[in-house]
Amino acid sequence: MTYVEINENGLAEIRWQKDTIGKNGETGQEPKAFGESVYFMNNLMTDLLHYGTVDSTGKRTEQATINRNMNKEFENVLIMPIEGEVRIDAK
Repeated sequence: MTYVEINENGLAEIRWQKDTIGKNGETGQEPKAFGESVYFMNNLMTDLLHYGTVDSTGKRTEQATINRNMNKEFENVLIMPIEGEVRIDAK
């Protein structure tokens, strides 16, 4: 898992990462719950990108899954706007 904040220059900054499959541990500081948010889940083994929203109770709602093998226009896309997303950049 990776927690990313967009800085004032519009650049993504990784603030926290945790290996949930292997034994590589984690780095950075895990973010506290902060209510509604947007998530992206990048599955490197299957080349699938899942994305959606998380409500204030922590419930995830997946909005779409993109298969990069079948949709080459998303081949190098990791983060993109989500319909209805209200962006609040880190300061």
